[in-house]
Order: sequence, then structure tokens, then C-alpha cells
Amino acid sequence: MKRFLGLLLVLALMLTMPACAANVPAVSEATAATLVLAAAETSAFIDVPSGAWYAEAVAYLSGKGIMTGTGNGEFSPYDAFNRAQLATVLYRVAGEPAVSGAAGFADVAAGAWYAKPVSWAQQSGVINGVGEGRFAPNDPVTQEMLVTMLYRMAGEPSADVASDASGYAANAVCWSRANGIAPATADYTFAPKENAVRAQVAVLVYNYLIREEASVMGEITLTVAGKPLAVEWQDNASVDALRELLRNGPLTISLSMYGGFEQVGSLGANLPRNDVQTTTEPGDIVLYSGNQIVLFYGSNSWAYTRLGKITDMSKSELQVLLGTGNVTAVLALVGTNI
Repeated sequence: MKRFLGLLLVLALMLTMPACAANVPAVSEATAATLVLAAAETSAFIDVPSGAWYAEAVAYLSGKGIMTGTGNGEFSPYDAFNRAQLATVLYRVAGEPAVSGAAGFADVAAGAWYAKPVSWAQQSGVINGVGEGRFAPNDPVTQEMLVTMLYRMAGEPSADVASDASGYAANAVCWSRANGIAPATADYTFAPKENAVRAQVAVLVYNYLIREEASVMGEITLTVAGKPLAVEWQDNASVDALRELLRNGPLTISLSMYGGFEQVGSLGANLPRNDVQTTTEPGDIVLYSGNQIVLFYGSNSWAYTRLGKITDMSKSELQVLLGTGNVTAVLALVGTNI
């Protein structure tokens, strides 16, 4: 039962998104299950029961060295958590990158165990000071403070405003709820302004990592004539269906030139379609007749379903790549075998 806790949490959150939810891609059941089952099977801590609501998160983070115990084989799930500890955990999440220079805070000594993480946090803009040149390493961390740091690490994506959060955290809190990071379950209801205990920190960080990894694993890649291309994919039912199709493995497509403006090839399967009369531009990727993928190096007007757009090539570069003969394209999903 424990091994499915993370999956059930993700699925439950997807079904209970609040009004401030952003338009974000959902984590599929298959992807969530894969990530959950990659977590450690049991907790190494005597005070973390196998059925606890935070057990999966603690096992996962401790297995990766992101959160450690408090000594004597204990995790101390309901102990308080401070800003120095937060900087250290997020520094580990970031992969402990090299840091140059000391933290610019009067209350962070150069030799302190948290000095390097605080320097990284300040230099990367993830965590700010509290004013008057202080970091306040021993001050408690609130739940909205933590999700704000995660929000900054995610690049501060567009999000609505949460009415129950402080001003600085309003977008981050809404984003965290919309993305399944801040939970609302029978065991733990996210309370933005309340201090976070260690179990809550583990769950919030775990949910963030699960979604980040799921996002990467769900990314569709496109290679044409052996050249990887950057594509901005549409958020629609057709792309979702394409993503599910690619979970079975990469798809190699023989494309043929047509009309002096496009390359077209069969997907070998029908996808949902929502055709709209469209005038295409070079780089556009569309679905035609529900089962044909079309890559444009010129322009045409027809009823298509938009799939995406190649973003890293100019019109002249696309002409060279796509306009000089038939090519082979490979669609794949990050996280599947190629």
C-alpha cells in the first residue's frame, strides 16, 4: 500500500485543483507510478512508520541524500525546520553546484556548516535575506516560504494569486497547489502561513521533485535527419495522445516533400483532431487527417490541428533541412528507451 502513496497523492491532487490552478500539463498515471516505485522501499528511520503519510517522501529524499536524519536512527518528522536547513536541502536538490564567494550576510559565518548553501541560495536568487544584512539562519520556515523557494527554482512560471498567502508568496502558493506540490489530504492540509515541520518539508520537496522528473520524462523530442530540434508543443488533446503513443517507444517516420512547402508522413495511428482553418508558417508542426504529421518549411492554408512549432531554426535553415529531399523524423519521449 505504501508504495502507491505518492501516486495516489498526485492523482488526488489532479482531481481537486483549486480555482487558481494554472494551465499546466498533468502528470500521467503511468509516469507517476514509475517515479513512485523508484523510491526506496522502506524508511531507514525508527520514527517513520511504513504507513505514515510522509513515509514515501522521507524514504525517497533520504535515499538521495537530500534530507538526512537527526541522529540515533530518527528522522524527527514533527520537529521544526529552520532557514539554514532549508538552504541546505534546496542546495542538495540543485545538485550542490560550485559556489564562489561568501554569503553576504552578517549572521552567516564563513565557516558555518550552512555557509555554502546560503551563498548558493543568495547568488541564485532562490532565498533572500530578512533585511538589515541578515539571513536569520535559525528562524523557522513557513510552508509558503518553502514553496516560494521551489517556485523560484522552477523559474517562476505564470500563476494566479492565492488569497490565503502573504503577498510575496501569493503566486507561488497558487502554483504549488495547481501543480500537485502542496497537498490537501486527510493527513496534511497545506497551510501557507504556518511553520513547516520536517515531515511537511519532506512531502513538499518530494512532490516538487516528482513533478519535475515527470515533466522531463513526459517531454516529446523531435529529431529530423539526425538533427535534434527544439519544439514548443501545444497543450491539447492531440499532443497528449501523441505523448501516450510514444510511451510504447520512439516512432520513426518517413517524411516526404509535398507542394514545395512541407514534409508529411504517417504516424501509424489516429490522434484526436480539432481542425481549424490555418495559415501555416515555417517551423509549424500540424496534424492532418488525424494520422499525418506535417512539418512546414513554407506556408499553406488548410484545416489542420496544431501540434507545435520548431523554435530553434530560421526560415532559411528549415528550407535547407526540409526543402531539399525526403527525410526521416524520430519522435521520442524522454524516459523511454531509444
